[in-house]
Amino acid sequence: MTCQRVPVAPSPGFVRFLPILGGYVMAVLASAVTGGMGAAASGDADGVVALVAGQIGFWSILIGVVVYARAQFGVWVVGSTAAELRWTDVPVGLAIGALTQLVALPALYLPFRSLFDLSEMSAPADELLGDLGGGGLIVVGLGVVIIAPIVEELFFRGLLLRTMRAQWGTATAVLGSSIIFGATHFQPLQFAGLTLAGLIFAGATVRTGRLGSAIAVHVGFNATTFAALVLL
Repeated sequence: MTCQRVPVAPSPGFVRFLPILGGYVMAVLASAVTGGMGAAASGDADGVVALVAGQIGFWSILIGVVVYARAQFGVWVVGSTAAELRWTDVPVGLAIGALTQLVALPALYLPFRSLFDLSEMSAPADELLGDLGGGGLIVVGLGVVIIAPIVEELFFRGLLLRTMRAQWGTATAVLGSSIIFGATHFQPLQFAGLTLAGLIFAGATVRTGRLGSAIAVHVGFNATTFAALVLL
């Protein structure tokens, strides 16, 4: 008698996760390409044109991955009501987002103040915004406060979190999607803070079952950051 090992097919969750992860990598590469094109056109690699062009490339691919997953796998947001934005989500989400930026992040970095200069974390944004006029501030503000929270929540919490949750459970999905979100910005000093923010965004989605709540928290977080950089 011979024994033959029967191959085990990968689970549906893992099959869905791979193209989503691949799409994320493509979005990062697209951001580098379009950002480089913007830098070449403007002659300023650190200017607003390069920044906006890079973000457009990144967001476009993320939206494409979300649409692809919906068409290919029927994967959407956490539940049937997950895309809803209830009126209560707005004040609560904005408050939580502001508190995350003003209280949670400073508390997270407090033990490390003696190790590095925390002002270095905002130096690139300070330099960028300091050179912008009114029109440039409006463009960057719309991207940071409105577009980024919507697009990034659709992908990271609406799609990535849901897919990872189906494969590995809630805790792993919340942590894993938050780490990927934190790493996306490619800022070593900001990685811990952005991962913490991702955990809070993911927690809002899991707690309410709605993506709208996470979008509101993300808007509050980004709006507080943008306002602080502009005003201070």
